[in-house]
Amino acid sequence: MITTTVGSGGFLDSYNIYSPIAYLLKFYEELEPSTGTWIMKVDSVPTKPGRFETEFEILGKLGEGSFGEAYKVRNRFENRLYAVKKSKEQYLGYKDREQKLLEVYK
Repeated sequence: MITTTVGSGGFLDSYNIYSPIAYLLKFYEELEPSTGTWIMKVDSVPTKPGRFETEFEILGKLGEGSFGEAYKVRNRFENRLYAVKKSKEQYLGYKDREQKLLEVYK
């Protein structure tokens, strides 16, 4: 639990946030002009680059399908060329990830 204070003059002077990523979030209050009430808002969560963005330089797009896109890439560490399939959807869990990876090998 993180307790934070908002100094914008709204009615929420302090509140408790129950989230494992609360320390990454930037909270602020904004006055809603139409109702005259204060609304708590959150800026977007900063994300770190994933493995694809870190390890590969995209040289071109090879194709696109309903499940993802294929790219011609260069590995930044080995300086070798690869074709990489990048899924459009997030995995829903371990079993979903395994099923989608099996589809890649078909």
